[in-house]
Amino acid sequence: MSPKKYRSYCITISTAEPVEGIGQEKLTNWLKKQDYAYGVIEGGQGKEQERHLHAQVWYETPREKNTLNKPLKRTIEKYFPESKPHIAIKIKIAYNDDFLEKYMTKDITEKIIDKVPPKEETKEVDIFGEFGEKKQVSIYRTDYYPSQEEQEKVQKQAHIADHKMNHLEELFHEWVNEKQEDEPDSELTKKGQVSRFLSDMMYKSRKIKVPTDMKIQRNLCSVFCNYLWQKTDSFILLSQEEQKLLNQELENNQQ
Repeated sequence: MSPKKYRSYCITISTAEPVEGIGQEKLTNWLKKQDYAYGVIEGGQGKEQERHLHAQVWYETPREKNTLNKPLKRTIEKYFPESKPHIAIKIKIAYNDDFLEKYMTKDITEKIIDKVPPKEETKEVDIFGEFGEKKQVSIYRTDYYPSQEEQEKVQKQAHIADHKMNHLEELFHEWVNEKQEDEPDSELTKKGQVSRFLSDMMYKSRKIKVPTDMKIQRNLCSVFCNYLWQKTDSFILLSQEEQKLLNQELENNQQ
């Protein structure tokens, strides 16, 4: 599963050393290279040791979070040797203007860059067609942020413990919609549908890894069925012998 790409991120750089001098200059230069960026330094006036950076960046083309983290990590390692990059660098997806507005209105120490995309602008874009026409379109700053549906999906992902099963579930629903599959009318036909889906994902579409052991493949099918149908009955995790004994005990209790 490839990392997600987004068009805007919020960044906080809080190092063991104060963000100043050549280190601050290098961080500012990196921000200037982004499509759009707004950045400030907080701390000072008796709190110089607490100087840290807050910034928001915007991109015309979606980017993975790691494409930001790598250059920032190199800068921290070179110019802030007492700091650990994984602690000093915090990067989060920007969902709206809240982060920007907070640091545009806050009493900050120093503004280091102010290149914010306009709330609305008109751009001329090519229309691919016979005459190669151009068209005026409105671009909004909100276009840089995930839609409400995407936001809900990201928030859901953040609370999911088993990302592999969740990814399979997403692929399954996409597959069912694409194939326009009818709703199975029994547990056996449901499992048959899941089996066809997994076979497609492993051998045809090749979107998931293929376990080389057929026993593991069949086990994956059974486990995914339980996950997909949210089964919670008492027998799922019991062996056949344990199931038999439990049935006997339940029958005895009913007598």
